[in-house]
Amino acid sequence: MLKKDHELFMRLLTKHLDYLYTKAIHLLLNAEKGDILVQQTMQLAYDRFPQFNRKSSMKKWLDDIIMTAHSELSP
Repeated sequence: MLKKDHELFMRLLTKHLDYLYTKAIHLLLNAEKGDILVQQTMQLAYDRFPQFNRKSSMKKWLDDIIMTAHSELSP
């Protein structure tokens, strides 16, 4: 990823981190597992950022990713 894209990703992600943590803890009812889910979500988002449509909502995009990561964690 280019440096400018990395910086943009970090800026946009930072804006939504509180939302991600709140969502993860709500989904898992466990702060430790929620932290793991957020880490997985951040990695998936970073890997997929080149495909992110910058005209769309970052929050909605991250929400889709966290739900995918959650479904992969669920038995």
